[in-house]
Amino acid sequence: MTRRSCFRANLKWAFGWTLSFATLFSAYVLVLSLARGSTWFEEYHSSSWTIILGYYVAAVPAGLALAVLRPLGSTRLGAYVVGVVIGFLVYGAIGVLMEGFAPLTFGIALIAGLVTGGLGVVTHDQGAPGWRGSASLSTRKTIIYGVALLLAFVLLWLDIR
Repeated sequence: MTRRSCFRANLKWAFGWTLSFATLFSAYVLVLSLARGSTWFEEYHSSSWTIILGYYVAAVPAGLALAVLRPLGSTRLGAYVVGVVIGFLVYGAIGVLMEGFAPLTFGIALIAGLVTGGLGVVTHDQGAPGWRGSASLSTRKTIIYGVALLLAFVLLWLDIR
């Protein structure tokens, strides 16, 4: 496989993951908005639409970085580095959309990235699809994640009531 086609495959894989997460989190925001009966989140000084836009904007640099850094995912340390970089990019992009280009925004994004970097290690240890060639979640994991999300929505709905 040529280097160019390998990078193209990595881009497809990475954007599949980042856009899936952006869509998942967007669905969560929409459900929250429906449950609350409002699209305005006073605590964030943002509307649902701004938050959703932020998720998709954050998915772009995260997807590019994930495609470039994908080979690092074959080791635990490399997976941690990938997790830190992706966490920083996602939290940083959303922070900039909500608070602007402030030093505190990037400081918080760095701390969040260092914390979420551990998810890269978990992903590596679980033999996550994609680190070793596969590009999709197994049916079993998809069902488990879907049920967990549904339960989270029910609990959230009960809490909001």
